[in-house]
Amino acid sequence: FGSATSLPYVRSGRLIAIAVTTAQRVSTVPDLPTIAEAGLPGYEASAWYALFAPARTPKAIIDRLQSETVRALKLPDVRERMGFETIQPVGSTSAELADFLKGEIVKWGAIIKESGAKAD
Repeated sequence: FGSATSLPYVRSGRLIAIAVTTAQRVSTVPDLPTIAEAGLPGYEASAWYALFAPARTPKAIIDRLQSETVRALKLPDVRERMGFETIQPVGSTSAELADFLKGEIVKWGAIIKESGAKAD
């Protein structure tokens, strides 16, 4: 389980969810364990979205974009329209996003290297 598109099927009983792929449980299905809790320690794979701006964008503009994005993510109609039933919006700072991206590069780089996958 890891998608807002599957949630209606789980709720209707047409699909049985085993676990979520995120690092933490999802608030809309709190009884559903993470894959790590279900027996694969360290497992975490989730889709994420971020806003980016050109490298030389003034800090004041970046700060305003960040604060307005966080404000918008808290609005009930925005949350509903974006399907936040299974998505956990973060609204991090630029520095927190940079740290997150570095971690993703390390994690997925190691997985790609170990798998032997090659780009065509």
